[in-house]
Amino acid sequence: MLDVLFVGLVVLDGFLTQKLLAVGATEANPNPFVLWSVDHLWVRVLIAIVIILVLRFFNKWRVIQALCFIWLGICIYNAIMLAVGNAVILSLAIFGN
Repeated sequence: MLDVLFVGLVVLDGFLTQKLLAVGATEANPNPFVLWSVDHLWVRVLIAIVIILVLRFFNKWRVIQALCFIWLGICIYNAIMLAVGNAVILSLAIFGN
């Protein structure tokens, strides 16, 4: 169950990052691979699955709990930034600068 949650949170993080970049935000991790993987969410899915398989192979599957918690925090932060960013853009469009 946590495996599916982890993959879902990784994809949600990529999706929210796409939306943030579209409204003018910048990526906190300027690694070119991270920016490339935002446009190619299937790569994020593959990497998440590989992480899960490696953790299961080495019997460290409890680390997935911590990873889910970390990614949940990242997704919440991205969602808040997206909501605030859209509100600022909307207020500037309506009321001007």
